[in-house]
Amino acid sequence: MNLISERKIEFISKTITDLGKAMFAVGVASYFFERFPFAWRIVMGGLMEA
Repeated sequence: MNLISERKIEFISKTITDLGKAMFAVGVASYFFERFPFAWRIVMGGLMEA
């Protein structure tokens, strides 16, 4: 007897995988953004706000 249906397991695993990918992308972006020269940080911040 399954307590969780196959569709729910699939949804949960997809959500966890997507969350992991998002966390990895944010980590990589923050790593590279931290090492940008100060002037580039201002330019990139302005472009993100626009």
